[in-house]
Amino acid sequence: MLRRTQKCFRLLAVTLATTSSLGAHANTEAVDPQKQTISPVEHWQTYSPSAPGGTHKFIESNKRFSIKKINKPAPDFHTGYAFVDGGHLYFEDRGNSVSYKRNWLGIYNTSKISSDNTYKTENYIFDYDSYAGTISACPLLGDGGCPTIDFLQGTYPYVYAKNKDSVLSITNYGDALLFKDGKWCRMSMRDDIYTCAGSEPSALSAPRGIQFYSSINYQGRVFLGEWPTGRLYEFDGYELKPSDMTPPKIAELADKRMGYEAQTMASYCGDLFVGYWPKGEVWRYDHLARKWVFFNRFFSVEEDEPFIPHSYRPDDDLNPAFFGQRITAMVPFEGSLYVTTSNLRAWTATDSSLSKIPPAKAAEYGAIYKVTKPGCTTSYARNLQ
Repeated sequence: MLRRTQKCFRLLAVTLATTSSLGAHANTEAVDPQKQTISPVEHWQTYSPSAPGGTHKFIESNKRFSIKKINKPAPDFHTGYAFVDGGHLYFEDRGNSVSYKRNWLGIYNTSKISSDNTYKTENYIFDYDSYAGTISACPLLGDGGCPTIDFLQGTYPYVYAKNKDSVLSITNYGDALLFKDGKWCRMSMRDDIYTCAGSEPSALSAPRGIQFYSSINYQGRVFLGEWPTGRLYEFDGYELKPSDMTPPKIAELADKRMGYEAQTMASYCGDLFVGYWPKGEVWRYDHLARKWVFFNRFFSVEEDEPFIPHSYRPDDDLNPAFFGQRITAMVPFEGSLYVTTSNLRAWTATDSSLSKIPPAKAAEYGAIYKVTKPGCTTSYARNLQ
């Protein structure tokens, strides 16, 4: 199984090598330089939702994307994340439980603000109690009750997504919970399609072997990123099912369930960006050309590397996948899209991880990049809660 997986990955790597140069190339379709498009910022990435009141504006152009690496907040910053709060951009060290705010001079200051996994819509606030195994939907206005639904104690919601008046939450065990018309239902899954039709199943007592990490409202369509196939699923408010929008090179390997994870999604300059585990790769959907191109790998490439980088280490005290490569956040902010990288789990300042791989490789975890294309900007409401 492992040799077959490696062979499949090497074939994919060769394909990416031939297409990666397309990632930042200009679009070929004629554009209107006077037309400005406005879209809301609505996504869920890894740990938290996008900030409220986000608005993205862009002017169609044939200008190119640039990628610039910026300095880290601290040498121990490896398990990186980024989020917006109160109209400001923060970088979070999930391994050492500290956040940083970067000023216009590029200087970082520590902050007590951290990412928040509370999910809100126009009418409801969603909260969960992992210990009790319940999730609730409480009206923001009025004295109405808070409908709840149960899930296995000790598990928790991994992702939320919204389409019109329907909210979908999926736990780390793969329990899909739909809130619609003021009530909950547990969705059943058949042939990769999740629906509330038919009798409602019991709460999952064991992992389904499928997880969803990210969601986004992209041009009116709501997508969720999945593991282990890396496919994008679409949520129409009633059903969740595989979408036709998965990058083709990922979709071709979906039946092998290799372990690809669509962990982050972002919309920037009209294009859809998807960040993938386990090699820190980003694919871009060119909305003008209407096709996927490989945008960039935000880690260096090693010859004959395993599917999960650095997993062939001699036995040590770390998970073999500890140095898997994640794109944990892609946050549109002001004129750029900020990209953060990470390893699999919390990398603290006191553990022995640095001694397991070369320092230059270790420095790639927690890296921060600015992806920029002229004419694209994002703003957020500063005091909207």
